[in-house]
Amino acid sequence: AEGVSHIELRTVDLNPFELSGINVKDLEFIQLLFAWIASNPWKEMTLRDQVQAAQNFKNAAHHDLKTVKIVTPFGQPRSVFRTALDIIDDMLDFYRDFPDRVKEILAFEKEKLLIPEKRYAWMVKEQFEDDFAGKGLELAKSIQEKILENV
Repeated sequence: AEGVSHIELRTVDLNPFELSGINVKDLEFIQLLFAWIASNPWKEMTLRDQVQAAQNFKNAAHHDLKTVKIVTPFGQPRSVFRTALDIIDDMLDFYRDFPDRVKEILAFEKEKLLIPEKRYAWMVKEQFEDDFAGKGLELAKSIQEKILENV
């Protein structure tokens, strides 16, 4: 086996309130996450582990992070919320001697996890619920105008 040939990011939080469509802190978090993952001991994944990882990915896509369960590599069911919180806490410990900017990024992501109202999907639902298509189109036009002003 040659290892990973590429990584496809499908779970990046798009932020429709940002001109670029994504918050820079979210991109920086991905870099921090990859570095943290790379620093952890590598474990050969069996076919069963890979199937479970795919199922965990599907389960984690549900909206209620506190009740949705995934199965850990040790075979124990845990909530997506608890698992994500533990990962961020481990990352905070790993990066404890890094500059404050790193801690700010991790705190930003942890806050989105702890406070659902800070999540982009929540904000979109709250602001667009009564006219999703209409308000979404208004926001898209507004962002397009701002981008064109800066060209």
